[in-house]
This record gives sequence, structure tokens and C-alpha cells, in this order.
Amino acid sequence: MVFASLPFVIWFLPATVLLHELAPKRVKNAALLLISVFFYAWGEPRFLPVIVGSVLVNYASARLSESMPELWRRVVFYATITINLAALVICKTAFSPDSMPLGISFYTFQSMAYVIDVYRRKSKTERNLVDYAAFIMLFPQLIAGPIVLYESVREDLRGRIVTAEDREAGISLFIIGLASKTLLANPLGQIWVAVQRQALPSAPLRWIGIIAFGLQIYYDFAGYSQMAIGMGRMLGFRFPQNFNMPYAACSVRDFWRRWHMTLGAWFREYVYIPLGGNRRGSLRTVINLIIVWSLTGLWHGAHANFLAWGLWFCAFLLLERFFIGEWLKKHRAAAWVYAQLVVLLGWVLFSLDSLPLSLSYAAGMFTAKGGADWQFLLRGNAVLLAVAVLFCVPKVCAFIRRCMERRTALRVACLFVLLGLNVASLVNAGYNPFLYFRF
Repeated sequence: MVFASLPFVIWFLPATVLLHELAPKRVKNAALLLISVFFYAWGEPRFLPVIVGSVLVNYASARLSESMPELWRRVVFYATITINLAALVICKTAFSPDSMPLGISFYTFQSMAYVIDVYRRKSKTERNLVDYAAFIMLFPQLIAGPIVLYESVREDLRGRIVTAEDREAGISLFIIGLASKTLLANPLGQIWVAVQRQALPSAPLRWIGIIAFGLQIYYDFAGYSQMAIGMGRMLGFRFPQNFNMPYAACSVRDFWRRWHMTLGAWFREYVYIPLGGNRRGSLRTVINLIIVWSLTGLWHGAHANFLAWGLWFCAFLLLERFFIGEWLKKHRAAAWVYAQLVVLLGWVLFSLDSLPLSLSYAAGMFTAKGGADWQFLLRGNAVLLAVAVLFCVPKVCAFIRRCMERRTALRVACLFVLLGLNVASLVNAGYNPFLYFRF
């Protein structure tokens, strides 16, 4: 089951919120765990033992290390991290992208962060298995993030009160996130599909296609994250922000501070800083960044395109760090164009199935090959692309947000209209992919 589906919107989510509200305080986490198990088993029953095994291994590891001598604590810690990474690598390499265990990248990183924090004594061990399992399997953030650290929800697990403000904010975030997915990401994805079906697309058509894909993956992933954050609010949890207007970035570094923020924070805290960060000289900084971005690419998939995608961004991050960072700060317009160009070419690597195909597509973007194919496609999709670009502009979104906050009746009316359009879109959906299913 995915969030952008009629069964989820019409009965699963309302029933979940109602059951959670009615459950006595002492069994709320147990009820939420059972709901989350049902949610996961609905779509991936054969992989339920994988996530249950992950929960048990990491819970037992943290509990065992409480009373062990330091040497044995270290042995158990490294063995647990090895088991987590081995399971992730096996699933990434042994299964096709469409048949991997649902959300394994997200819950594995979340589990490892917990084990590492307990080992570092930065976090207390969760002794209640039900509470720990509810934290890992919490269905809103299970399949597409954001990556949630135990310390950020520990107090909410202990006891939470859902206020009317939480419910309203949660419902609003969910509806807006669902609209991002159904009303923007899905039709943008159809543009990308149409471009890929062309035997010899012109250079302008290739640019339109990759712009559409870049917008699609943003509204798809950010939409899912926003839905997760909204559902968390409905259930009394405060999940961290995962996107912050990334296409407003004026450098690659700034883009990655705004895109999939919880993944970037995870790699910074649990890989980059332990490796030494930038504290051991320029050469070590370069090596550390190459390691981090190689792993970031491979986190998305164990093949050459994703590795090349990670190293592509690493190269520009190094360029900005050592050579052009100051220049970019002084020339904001040129910096924005530069950042968008780098990101769009990165999406070419990310979106296609092989390096030769990606390189061929990118080369075609810079040829003089014209044609009328792009005019036909743009004629029917210009408004959609314009709206999608408009909602990437921070000032536009800030203005809309202020209007909604000041006028309650307008906000409620807009949310009802969006909800109706979402349901209508799902009823008629012939194209409704879940891009991050394979991660």
C-alpha cells in the first residue's frame, strides 16, 4: 500500500487516526505497531521477516551492550553494523529495483543510527521492544523517509498528546503533499515517458524531458515526505523537514543542504565526521568527500549510474570548496544557472538505466539537432511546467502560505478543493509510479 492510493486515503488513514485516538495511552504504541505491520504486509508480505529480523537484531544488540565489558561492546557493535550493511548490500545486489524489500534503505539507516548513538552513549537504550519496533516500523516514514533519529521522537514514544492544531496542520500537510504527488509529479512523469519513447528526440525535447523529470522526482519525493510529516503530526510525532525549496539553490552545496536533508545529515553525522571531516587537511577532505558521495550514490542503487551520479556531485562540491565557492557567492544569478545545469545533468545519470544511455542522452542535449517534436509536447504541457516551476520559487510559496494563514475560510476551501482534485486524480490514475519504491 502506498500513500497515493484510494484505499490508503479513503479508509486506511482515517481508520488509523481514529484507532490511535481511541486507544488507551498505555497501548498506543502497540496499536501503532500493529497498524504499521499491517501496512507493510499489505504490499510486501514476503519481506516482512526481513524488517522484523532487523528490528530484533538491532534491539538485542543495544540491550546486550548495556552491561558488557568495553571489548565485547565493541565486538557486538561492529557485528551489528556488519549485519545491517550486509543485508542492505545483498538486497541491493540480489534483487531488481522493483522487487527489493520496501523501504529497506530507510529503515536500515534509521536502525544503524540508533545502534551507533547507543554505542556512543549519545542515546539511551530503548528497553521496551514494542516501543522500539514502533519507532522503526512507524508507517508514515517507513517507505520513503524522512530518516528519523530515535532521540528526536523518544519523548513522543513515551507519551504524546495530539492537539487540534496538530490535527489541522497534519491534515493540511498531507493534502498538500498528496497534491504534489498526484497533480504535479504524475503528469510531469508522463512528459518524461513521452520523451523517452521518441526514437530520435531533438535537443530542445531532451531538455524539456529532463526538466520534467527533475520536477517530477522533486514533487514525488517531497510530496511523500510532506505526507509523512503530516501523518506524523496527526499521530503526535514531529518528524524533521526533508526538503527546503532545493531548486532555489545557487550552488551544488546549497542544493544538497535543501534536498533530502535527513539523508545528508545522516551521512555527515555517521560517515563524514567519523572519517575526519575537513579537520585533517585538504587531501583527507577530498578522500572523505569521495567516500561519502560514492556511498550516497550506491545507497540509491548498486550499479554504475548511481555511483557516477554520486561522484558527479562530489566533483562539483570539491570545485566549489577549493576554487569557485567565493565567486558563486558574488554572482548569484550566474550561480543559480550553474547550479540548475549541474543538477539537471545529474538527473540524466539518475533517471536512465545505463551509463552509455545517459551519456548518449546528455550528448544529444548539446547538439544542434532541431525539429518540431518539442513544440507538440510543449503545446499541451506548457501550463503544467509553468505551474511546477512557479511552486519552486520561495517567494511565491511564502506569499501563498501567508494568505492561507491569514484567511481561515480560504485555507479550508482550498484544502477541500485540493482533496477533491486528489481523489479525482487517483480515481482516473493510469500513471501513478512510486519513484522511491526502489530505494
